[in-house]
Amino acid sequence: MRAALFFGYLIGFMAVMATIGLIPTVGVFIIFFMRPEAKERWSLVIPYAVVLVLFIWFTFDYFMAVPWPPTLIGQWFPVLKAIPSV
Repeated sequence: MRAALFFGYLIGFMAVMATIGLIPTVGVFIIFFMRPEAKERWSLVIPYAVVLVLFIWFTFDYFMAVPWPPTLIGQWFPVLKAIPSV
């Protein structure tokens, strides 16, 4: 059962990543994983999500200049392409 739940989280992560991009997906995933699954308090979940999103953004977009693949929301709303990884 734990393996099926983990696989579901993994499939969900990839689906959301294809829709809104990697960087926003990390924050969403942390909130949806740590809050209901690990039952952590909001005062831990929100700073953890923000710090990890900023770290990924700085490391991969600013420091390494990774070319992000196109996302569905970026194709539907081209104005959102100003956001890294969207």
